Amino acid sequence: THTHTHLHWMPLGDEVEGLVQLAAFYGIVWIVGRLFRVAHAQLVGEIIAGIVVSVHVLDWLPNEDAIVLVGQLGLVLLVMEGGLSVNTSLLPQIGVRAIAIAVTGTLLPVLLGWGFMKIIGKGTLEAVAAGAALSSTSIGMARCCRQRAN
Repeated sequence: THTHTHLHWMPLGDEVEGLVQLAAFYGIVWIVGRLFRVAHAQLVGEIIAGIVVSVHVLDWLPNEDAIVLVGQLGLVLLVMEGGLSVNTSLLPQIGVRAIAIAVTGTLLPVLLGWGFMKIIGKGTLEAVAAGAALSSTSIGMARCCRQRAN
């Protein structure tokens, strides 16, 4: 695990300091996402903000395990929200089309990410991880499209 930068100017315990860093990280991502919302690219802004504060650019990232845990929780809630918004009475009418869209929205990003990573010489694990990351990003994109449609 990467050792995270400490906020030495704040006389707080490690747990509180970690929560402050996590809140600051998500606050930055949220603000940049809102700024990009003007160009109808909120998700792109959030991804860019995550890259900029990551260990690869600014090297300011709170506890990575906490970010992964919060991200997994968010993904579960996002998928659950999608399930809650399904109008089951419409399923017989749109079932085949909905299944085709769901499979395409999941399988296509996985295959494209996997293919690209293999082309540039990455291993199978990295290729599958990249594809899965693109697939989960498509869930966020689908949510944004659905919200705009309503």
